[in-house]
Amino acid sequence: MMMSAPPTRSTDWMQSRAALVPLTVEQYHEMIRRGILPETTRAELVDGFLVLKDRSKRGEDPMVVGSEHRWAVEKLRQLDGRVRGWGMHVASQQPVTLPPIHEPEPDASFVVGPLDDYRARTPTAADVLCVCEVADSSLDYDRRTKQRLYATARIPLYVIVNLVERVIELRADPDPSNGRYARRQIIAPGQVLEIELRPGQVLAIPAADLLP
Repeated sequence: MMMSAPPTRSTDWMQSRAALVPLTVEQYHEMIRRGILPETTRAELVDGFLVLKDRSKRGEDPMVVGSEHRWAVEKLRQLDGRVRGWGMHVASQQPVTLPPIHEPEPDASFVVGPLDDYRARTPTAADVLCVCEVADSSLDYDRRTKQRLYATARIPLYVIVNLVERVIELRADPDPSNGRYARRQIIAPGQVLEIELRPGQVLAIPAADLLP
């Protein structure tokens, strides 16, 4: 007697999506507090669902963080010393709370105030001047879903370090009505990325400093 293959679940959740119950930010935090969800998990809350963060190199094991991704994230983190004198800091791969159903963890966030201001709370959109994502396998997701989250939350600037095409994408002027940024600039190797965090506070970074 031939045994039938076990049923696949790869598309079941999509077909029954209406029956799923999304998590709120408060429920997500409670799961972490109770130890139901480890705080070190590689997931983030997007659209009320826990989504695995993809930091892999395109075409390779999605569970392995790509070496170029890791390098670029570290280069972003090192920008912290350049902006502290402007009354802000760089948070590296830390959550940004966007109630009621989002809490992404951008690869870098330029956050108003010193780190000590957030000892007892997580930054929200009102605290964030710019978010950055390092994109390899996640490029399409970062261009679409992450752009929608950040633009809808009115975060002023969004930077994608595009490891696939070896360019940096700077997006500005969020339009919450359609979840997109009105302006996009492409910065190629040999050019300089200029991030105007506040009037008169422009962070100039050679593109080569962020592109492996």
